[in-house]
Amino acid sequence: MQRLFPGQTGGTPDDGEPYAHLHLSGDSGGRPYVIVNMAMTVDGKVTIGGVARGIGSRTDRRMMRVLRSNVDALLVGAGTLRAEPVDPRLDADLAHRRLERGEPAHPFAVTVSRSLKLKPEHRFFVNGPDRSVVFTTESAASSGAGYFSGVATVVPMGTADVDLAEALRELRERWGVRRVLCEGGPSLNQQLLSLGLLDELFLTIAPTLVGGSGTGPFSAEHVVEPGANLDLVSLFEADGELFTHYRVLPQQPS
Repeated sequence: MQRLFPGQTGGTPDDGEPYAHLHLSGDSGGRPYVIVNMAMTVDGKVTIGGVARGIGSRTDRRMMRVLRSNVDALLVGAGTLRAEPVDPRLDADLAHRRLERGEPAHPFAVTVSRSLKLKPEHRFFVNGPDRSVVFTTESAASSGAGYFSGVATVVPMGTADVDLAEALRELRERWGVRRVLCEGGPSLNQQLLSLGLLDELFLTIAPTLVGGSGTGPFSAEHVVEPGANLDLVSLFEADGELFTHYRVLPQQPS
């Protein structure tokens, strides 16, 4: 692993592992500080054959878990949970670091589902039964919340759709969550961006081309304004894989 930016080319992080000691803000005007982490191919695809597995390397997966160790809650969209066996737990050494800091061993496991069409036996819930939260619509909660008894807290947050901004405020006020890591999918990332709820982006670029059509890390049926300008915080490289870290710049008045 070598650091390409900032500093001299070839510099390495002090402990050999980027993101181990991030200084993320814990205050964003009444809501948690939100970061997004995704891996994509050089041609901008975040899935191959409908799943993300196979894009990032073992190094990328380790850095993903290191990022998780820096936050209070992990946010994953329902579509991603239906497609991927997401396990919210950390590696033993990372969990131990959190305990030494006086934090729970693993972050909250949080998802957003308009329909609540999720499997309660999914490892995302089962591996964190006391720390899982599902934000859904009022109608879905009234008919399906009982299926998640004992594995997750189901919270109605909107009628036709989930009010994502209000859900984040609920995490802050009810559970004291100050930092949230979102791992997609693209539509959830897009909502965060469009609502002005995204603060930082960690994007891994894998040295792979897949061609064809596919989804990028942010996805919507049409371009949604406003977008965002980014400031590069750091850039690392390992075996041709690039690890970028950007900060979202405040929107300038028009």
